[in-house]
Amino acid sequence: MFFCCKANGQGGLKTYTDSIKYYTSLAQDQRQLAQKEFKTFVQSNSATTNEKDLQFLWRLFLELRQHKTADSLQQLAIARFPHGSFARDKRYNDLVNAHLSGAELKKAYEKWITEFPEATGDNSPVYNYLRIETGHAFLVEGNLQEALKWNAKLTKEETRFSNLFGIGRYYLEKQNYVAAKKILTETTELIISKKDQATQLEKAVARYAYDGLSVIAFNDKDYKQAAEYAAKAFEGTGKQVEQFREHYALAIAKVGRYDESLGIMASLVSQGQGGENMENELHNVYMKLKGGEVGYSAFKDSLMVVFRTKITEELKKQIINQSAPDFSLVDLKGKTVQLSSLKGKTVILDFWATWCVPCKHSFPSMKMTMERLKNDTTVQFLYIHTSERVPHPEKEISAYITENNYPFEVLLDLKDPETKEHAAGKAFNVVGIPAKFVIDRQGHIRFRMEGSEVGDRAAVEKLLAMIELSKS
Repeated sequence: MFFCCKANGQGGLKTYTDSIKYYTSLAQDQRQLAQKEFKTFVQSNSATTNEKDLQFLWRLFLELRQHKTADSLQQLAIARFPHGSFARDKRYNDLVNAHLSGAELKKAYEKWITEFPEATGDNSPVYNYLRIETGHAFLVEGNLQEALKWNAKLTKEETRFSNLFGIGRYYLEKQNYVAAKKILTETTELIISKKDQATQLEKAVARYAYDGLSVIAFNDKDYKQAAEYAAKAFEGTGKQVEQFREHYALAIAKVGRYDESLGIMASLVSQGQGGENMENELHNVYMKLKGGEVGYSAFKDSLMVVFRTKITEELKKQIINQSAPDFSLVDLKGKTVQLSSLKGKTVILDFWATWCVPCKHSFPSMKMTMERLKNDTTVQFLYIHTSERVPHPEKEISAYITENNYPFEVLLDLKDPETKEHAAGKAFNVVGIPAKFVIDRQGHIRFRMEGSEVGDRAAVEKLLAMIELSKS
C-alpha cells in the first residue's frame, strides 16, 4: 500500500503513516502541490485495484481539512467499489439519519446485510451499530421484546452487555423504574456469572448498572438496599466517578452514616460537583452532626472558595490572545448575525449539532450559566449548529430547542455545497464538537474548550470564571 510523493525535492515511495505525518506538516503552497500529486494517483489505474488506497487518501484529505476532495474520493470509491466499505458505510449513515420506524429500519437492515454481507472475521463495528440502531428504534416505540431480540443479534458479548445496560438506562431516564430494574438486574447478573472472565469494560458496565439500581431503590425509599447497590458501584475505580460518589453519599446519609457522607459531599462541592439534591442533603447532614444551622453558610462558602480559587488559577495558565475570525451566519428566523458587530461584548460561541450527545449533555449547564448572567447585557451567547448530517436541519434544530425550553440564539453554519466546508467551523479550526470559545470585548479569543465538562456545577463555575477573566 503506497503512493508516490516528493519530500524535500526527492522522489520516492512512502508509506501511508509516513505520508500522513509529512503532508500534515506542509505549508499551504506545498499542500497544493501535494494535492496535484494525489490527483494524479487517484486518476491512475492503480487506484482501481484496492479500495484501501482510496480509504487512506480519504482519511488524509480529512486530516488536511480538504473536505471537497475527500467527498470526491468517497464518490469515486463508491462508483468503483459499489459493494465495498465506502458504499456500505454511506448506506448505513443514510439509514441512521433517515429517522425510520423500527419496522422500516428492520426491513432496510435486511436489504443492507444482503447487499453488504458480514464476512467471517470482519471486525468492522458498523454491523453491530445498525443492529443497535434498529433495536433502539423498536425500544422508543415501546417494543421491548423486539429490542431484546436485536440485542441478542450483537456479535460481541461485551457489546451485548453494554447495549443491554443502555436499554435499562433508557427506562431509568424515562422513570419507568419497573422495567429499568428488571433490565439492570439482568445486566449485573450476566456479568457476575462471568466471574474473573469479565472484561474491564464489562466490569465498568456492571458498576453503572449497580448505580442505576441504587437510584431506583433510593426512589422507592429502600435506603438500605440503595446503599448496598451504591457501594458496589463506588468500590475500586468507581470512587473517581462523580455520580457514583454522589449517589453513595446520599444513600449512606439516609442510613445514618453522616460523618462519611459529609466528607464525600464536602469533597464534591469543593470540586464543583454534585447536584441540587446533594446540596440539600449536605445541609441536612451538617445540621444533624452539628445540632443546628450555625456555621453552615460559612462552611459551604469555604468549600466554594476552594473550588473557585483552584479553577481561576488553572485558567490563568490557559488564557490565550488570538484575533477571532469574523463570520456572518443566519439564525433560525433568517436574521443575519455578524460576529464583528458584537465587539464591545464578551461573546461565548458554542459549536454543536443535534446528533452530538456530548453537545446536548452540556446544554443544561450552559442554560444555568445564562441564568446566572441574565442581568449582564455585556455578555452574548451564540449556539452555532455545524456539521449537519441531514439536508435542511432547521426544523429538527428548532424542535429540539423548543422541546427542551432552551433560550438559545442558534446560528446555522451549514455546509457550503461547493467547498463542502462549514465556514465558521473552518475559520475557528473546529475539528470536533462540542467546541466553545470565549471572545473578549476587543474581539480576541481568550479561551477555547473542546469536549464537555464533567458535572454541571463545575461547568458553570468554570465558564463564569473564563468570562470574568476575559473581562479583566
